[in-house]
Amino acid sequence: MKQNYKISVDHHSTYGIRRRGKYGLTIMRAGVGTANVVELASEKELRDALSSLDYTPKEIADILEMLAEKKSFWTAARDFDESAVAALGF
Repeated sequence: MKQNYKISVDHHSTYGIRRRGKYGLTIMRAGVGTANVVELASEKELRDALSSLDYTPKEIADILEMLAEKKSFWTAARDFDESAVAALGF
């Protein structure tokens, strides 16, 4: 069943800090104020995570381009299958 979620990706400018990935992925149900962050060590891990949520290769490339330009974060709201979100640890 699909639910509305807020998804955010943070591109860490301090890559290399122990136990901190290059990207932080946050997914939370719309209307919820707190969420967990999953650290992703590489662009490939981020691509795989977004792909598992049914983002197209073009959408993923656009997100990565925005992250590279701003070196900060990207956020959006979208309907996701609850099992896909759970598979990522949220």
